[in-house]
Amino acid sequence: MQTYCCSVILVKEKQHLRNCFSTHPEYLKDAETGEEQINYWDMGPELTRPARSLKLWMTLQALGTNAVGEAIEHGVQLAEWAEDEIKNYNHWEIVSPAQLAIVNFRYAPTGLSDQELDSLNKRISQEMVENGYASVLTTQLNGKTVLRICAIHPDTTEDEMRNTIQLLSNIGRSIE
Repeated sequence: MQTYCCSVILVKEKQHLRNCFSTHPEYLKDAETGEEQINYWDMGPELTRPARSLKLWMTLQALGTNAVGEAIEHGVQLAEWAEDEIKNYNHWEIVSPAQLAIVNFRYAPTGLSDQELDSLNKRISQEMVENGYASVLTTQLNGKTVLRICAIHPDTTEDEMRNTIQLLSNIGRSIE
């Protein structure tokens, strides 16, 4: 539940940021510029590296460790429900069982070459993404193109996860 590196802060007076974050160590003397040029190290806690751990710290402060733990457990449960639903359909292969919030699998009807199966699973993923219901993308495992679910959305339900697998199965059968 951590975001990618994207953030913004709006301030009326940029001097407030400089007052909070600006430092002038000896090793930056040669890099100092005039007031007209922005030195981003004067505007936030980052110098040459982003403060990525700050996001996790803030999340833990806002939600608490119990809520974060529950969110992780929910993701694990979602992947397990997906795997359980996959087992209800013919021609599906679990390539990597549910672990953490991820399950890797593929549609593998008999009589198709490995190359044809790879192409079929890519098409299943494309159609599912175009459908807009879920982003089930592909990856490569053991030389096979597989479908990958990384289930981390805290509001996703068991029914939605099982429906995702049903939709994938319908797509697979329709383009087989």
